[in-house]
Amino acid sequence: MLADPDSRIPGTIIFDKKNGATLDLIGAFPRNKTKLEIILGVLEDGNYCTLFNSFEIRRTHHLPGMEIATYISNFLFIGAHFTNKSDIKFNEISVHYLHLDEWLNIRSGFKKIETDPKDFKISIEYELPKSIDVNINSSTKLTVNLTATAPTIKMVQKDVIIRQKAFINFEYNKKASFEKILADSFHFQNFLTLLLQKPSYPKELIGQLKMKGDKKLHPVKIFFQISQLPNEEKELLPIDMLIDYKQIRKKFSTLITSWYANKTKLKTANDPFFSAFYNKHLYTSDKFLYLARSMEAFHRDTIKASATNKVRFSEVYSRYSKIFNSTLKIRSKKIFVEKILKYRNDFTHSNPILKAGNKKFLDVHNITEQLKLIMACALLTENGLTVEELRKSIESSRLYAHIRHKMK
Repeated sequence: MLADPDSRIPGTIIFDKKNGATLDLIGAFPRNKTKLEIILGVLEDGNYCTLFNSFEIRRTHHLPGMEIATYISNFLFIGAHFTNKSDIKFNEISVHYLHLDEWLNIRSGFKKIETDPKDFKISIEYELPKSIDVNINSSTKLTVNLTATAPTIKMVQKDVIIRQKAFINFEYNKKASFEKILADSFHFQNFLTLLLQKPSYPKELIGQLKMKGDKKLHPVKIFFQISQLPNEEKELLPIDMLIDYKQIRKKFSTLITSWYANKTKLKTANDPFFSAFYNKHLYTSDKFLYLARSMEAFHRDTIKASATNKVRFSEVYSRYSKIFNSTLKIRSKKIFVEKILKYRNDFTHSNPILKAGNKKFLDVHNITEQLKLIMACALLTENGLTVEELRKSIESSRLYAHIRHKMK
């Protein structure tokens, strides 16, 4: 590994999705370089690698004059050397997200799956589905690409597998900075999380870039820590999602275009809303506060700049109640809004009445679940879905069936 061209040190890289990239060196970089923006290396297979944004976490002496050092890195790139931060740019980026395949549920590639017990015959015909293209804006194109692994021939053949995988591809007119591609990929992650009502994460990232003097695109694998990734992936059914791809297929292009066009406008509402999903260790009171702040920000940025929180909660409720109230069965808007305002003030200011039995945990939990749906309706309506489309999707999902009739 080397932090500069004159420093070559042998070492080992270990990457784990939950713990990130760890570099163990038989040696160490100078002590004045405990924080390293770029570390370049060559792997055993000859592949170039770049560690970006690295920190020294351990240094020990084993023999006189010999040091052992350990570094952690926020990002690991395999397939290219980037000599400084400004060089980390890509022409394209492909991302495979958690639950993307279930959300899309594109089965058109499996043309035929037939079983004939009489002749002991099984016939399978597969053809890769066509990609789905969306021009987000004049400089960026989003494409849903389906890939498939062909069956392998083994010495001992016990099974034949065709595995289909979906990627979201971002293609840029000119090389985009690393910050730009991360922002674009995370914004689609939020879109998927909104429709699933469950957190999604990037499981695989592959950048594509043109090297100097070469028109061919070269793949660069990108790795970074995702500490909140679940230990076990449970396959989702369409009924376990708020809205699946089939329900918005005809509007997918306009919906995605609007989602990116409204990114800045809705940022202050989106940030706390998605924080309630991504941090699984949050207390219920914290989730409630994130969603209440999201509602306040949404009202300020889309309805009225100046208003009391009571007015904000009430007007957002009234604007979208036709969508969600057949599911949530809230009988009194006034009581509901007063509860939101009360808990919002109590939790924000650590009101002493919230002692022991007065915390009303179940009540806060139910309101939090309702706020999730109310804000999902608000965000999706703002981005182009109609009242009828949302009501139909909510009623066909079992996500919020557990809180029907809970609030009065």
